[in-house]
Amino acid sequence: MHGRIQPRVLQKRPWLDEREFLATWCDAARTLPRYGEYEPDQMMAVGWAWHGRLAELITYAGMADAEWNIFHVAPARKKSLGEMGFNDTQIRQLLGRR
Repeated sequence: MHGRIQPRVLQKRPWLDEREFLATWCDAARTLPRYGEYEPDQMMAVGWAWHGRLAELITYAGMADAEWNIFHVAPARKKSLGEMGFNDTQIRQLLGRR
């Protein structure tokens, strides 16, 4: 999968490294298509960023084959991990919370 980060994401978070999140997207631990209420169809992914934190990324399909436009990058949240099918115990382990 190829990816491209929307410039707005990098403008809002100048401390982010574009290469880091492209690598996180390409090596995501889990991905999930988001159909239905989302237009265009989206894909959500979680993966470990270079700084050792679990990150969530949300994308939509680009014009080129297998290209995804990353428009949301943030530390992984309980809500997103739940949407991806992780149970409460797994979420607590991933987020380091008891």
